[in-house]
Amino acid sequence: MHPSPLKDHPERLFLLAVLCAGIVVLAVLTPHDYQWTLSLSTHKINGFAEFMNRSVFDRARLPGAGDLVYPPLVIALLLYIPSWLWKYNHRLPNAWFPTFLASFRPLLGFTLMSAFSCALLFTHTVKQVVGRARPNSVFEGKMPFSEWYQTGPHFFTHGSYTGSFPSGHTATASIAIIFAYVLLASLEEKKRWIGWSGLALSVLFTVAMGIARMMSASHWLSDVIFTLFSEWALIHSIYFWVLKIPEQREYFRQHGRPQPRPPFFELRLCLLLLLLCPGLWAFFTGLRSYCFEGWSWLLALTPAGLAWALFLLRLIRTAVSFSTPPQDCALR
Repeated sequence: MHPSPLKDHPERLFLLAVLCAGIVVLAVLTPHDYQWTLSLSTHKINGFAEFMNRSVFDRARLPGAGDLVYPPLVIALLLYIPSWLWKYNHRLPNAWFPTFLASFRPLLGFTLMSAFSCALLFTHTVKQVVGRARPNSVFEGKMPFSEWYQTGPHFFTHGSYTGSFPSGHTATASIAIIFAYVLLASLEEKKRWIGWSGLALSVLFTVAMGIARMMSASHWLSDVIFTLFSEWALIHSIYFWVLKIPEQREYFRQHGRPQPRPPFFELRLCLLLLLLCPGLWAFFTGLRSYCFEGWSWLLALTPAGLAWALFLLRLIRTAVSFSTPPQDCALR
């Protein structure tokens, strides 16, 4: 009998389940996009919506729910930098802290790269291209309604954060899913239920943020659904196939040292992804400007953006395949 790719690799099955669930939920609820968002914004719970939407980055006096993810990210960064600078030698006396940094370096890098890639780069690149109008503008009659799979009335000349699709606050809340993956990787087999409980709570927290954004008429129902499942799929993919965290952890257990990688490997990938985003933006903006705005002169952005994106994708692929793990050992 031939081995089953899904049965022998549950991480692939889990990713397929997340993607299928997202597609089904989005397909079922898209017809109710306008009405449900309008209903939630009309019957909003003021205290809940205010707390979930509030942020010190919006000059609020008190932190809000979304601000809860930032202190762990700062701690991860403060630990990640010395994990590369500190020369690790497990034979030295009192080496528990360098050992801790070396063993958790992959998880620290995963936390930073996933948060940067998913909550910032992916979200705002798609937001720029789609340009969907926010519910408050539609409800007030200032902008026309458009479905999530259509290009909206906002163009890049209106600013970076004008568009509604996808939801930036929901993407920020989904950073909690990253922490749940780190928790799952850090626990023993008998205590994995704690990690799975954390994952369930992180998903509920992301959903609650999305509901609050709908209550404030800042995002549509489909914005929230797409953001939740796309961010989850990206986090899962970065964990298993981009950074190969289980293989890195297993390598440390077997060899007593971190797997060979270029210094600050994850931050280098973040830089490459940051450079990739303008290419993707140029490619899709050129097509959109020609098809919907009638600006044929901007069509020149499409081949230039495609060439730049392909060049960066090749660099990213080379960087990811720099170190091949010795064995395929996924966390279960």
